[in-house]
Amino acid sequence: MKATPGNPETQNLRTPSSQKPTWFYHVMALSTVLIWSFSFLHIVNLNEAIDPISVVVLRKDIFAIGLVGFLIWRRPKLGHLTRRDWGLVLAMSLLSGPMYHFTFAWASGEGRISVALLGLIIATIPIHTGWLGWLILKEKLSVMRGIALALGLAGVVVVLFGQNEGLVLLPQKLAGPIAATCAAMFASLGMILTRANRGVLGPLDLFAVSGVVVVVIAAMFHPVADFERIGAMGLEGWGSAIFLGTFGSGIAYLTWVAALTGLQAVTVAMYLFLASVLATLWGWVFRGEEVNWMFALGGVMVLAGLLLPALVQNWKGRNEPEEAIEPVLVEVEADA
Repeated sequence: MKATPGNPETQNLRTPSSQKPTWFYHVMALSTVLIWSFSFLHIVNLNEAIDPISVVVLRKDIFAIGLVGFLIWRRPKLGHLTRRDWGLVLAMSLLSGPMYHFTFAWASGEGRISVALLGLIIATIPIHTGWLGWLILKEKLSVMRGIALALGLAGVVVVLFGQNEGLVLLPQKLAGPIAATCAAMFASLGMILTRANRGVLGPLDLFAVSGVVVVVIAAMFHPVADFERIGAMGLEGWGSAIFLGTFGSGIAYLTWVAALTGLQAVTVAMYLFLASVLATLWGWVFRGEEVNWMFALGGVMVLAGLLLPALVQNWKGRNEPEEAIEPVLVEVEADA
């Protein structure tokens, strides 16, 4: 397709020199998931010392310290943003930051929901991202992508089943599952809006603006945070808090935003299946938690779900006849 002025079908096209290779965005997504899988261990450590809301407040306060330095270095230029742009950026920041974290923290506290059911509901984020991306962003959702999503979710279920000796799926109260479902939807909508904002701001500026919004909202919860217990934490607790604030809320979110600028939202979201598997693996390595053959089976299913679309696309590419391609413009949708 040739780019012509005013042609809406070419608005999402860029020159090859302005677009990083596809593998770069996959590395960004994988890096994020690796950090977040380690974050689960540190969240468990902190939850043993302070309440979930205080965990969120503390990690955002530590994140704020690094954000100040980032803003001084970056100095994002925002004068070109329209009211609509600001609305999208603020909505993205609220959904993927405070609304997700605080809803998740509330759902997981005071025995409102079993760990297995919470993990299963959060694992549906890629599913929600898939149909929301198709509905809002008009992203492609092929049959093969649907099979991959189902395979990945099934793998997570197998891992959780083996880890918990059976899934406790019948909650005594509905408040916990409802809150967890809202958290999953907030995360999915945040990803969709992050993807939608890729043409408004670059990854660094988008990270900076959303970071400021997250810090401001988190500061409003200071009155309910238990700073007395926070001050009584030992070195292990503070080490976990620093990791979560610096890597979990900082670096990982930046690489996540970068991944969403080059890959379809559902492609990036599918990496979250891998986070559940890796978190279980780290629990076995660092905390001595037991794993069994179901963990290996679930892990293979998750990896198969991640690799299946890329393998099918590669197979189709090899079996289709070559066509003359005009090397003028390429699609932004770097997807596998």
